[in-house]
Amino acid sequence: MPETCGRDLVGTVRVHPDDDPTGLDARRIIRLDWIDGWTWITGRPDHSGLYLRDAEVQAWRVQSLPALARILGHPDPADPGTDELLIVTHPARRGGRPTIGHTRLDVATIWEWLAAGETVEQICAAYPHVTAGQVRVVEALRADLTDHDTDDDTDEETR
Repeated sequence: MPETCGRDLVGTVRVHPDDDPTGLDARRIIRLDWIDGWTWITGRPDHSGLYLRDAEVQAWRVQSLPALARILGHPDPADPGTDELLIVTHPARRGGRPTIGHTRLDVATIWEWLAAGETVEQICAAYPHVTAGQVRVVEALRADLTDHDTDDDTDEETR
């Protein structure tokens, strides 16, 4: 049985139960704090609104951020040739929020830096224990979310 949505942490990703969780176009959503709900990452149907509430996604499966990064074409943290973990969640670290590798730096902090216009190089200089590859994965996830926000705003204006 899926985890209760009300207990999902910010940054939790869920996949529609009818979709292949390894597919690029699977219907995926992510929990955001500023809307107290869910928004689309991939596979949003044209007829669907931008945001969903907990009751609408109770049967959806949880997908880890590292699994999502692999599906989106980013390096596989389980690959022996890679010495960095991209995104990790652990209940004892940062309140369970997604962090960069085994650091205490959470994904939301990197998103804030990127939103402020900082470059990957500037972020790596500020956090020397974080690699450019790790920041780029977070940057790609942010870009995917931003693209969906922009697409929806355009659709609303033309109606």
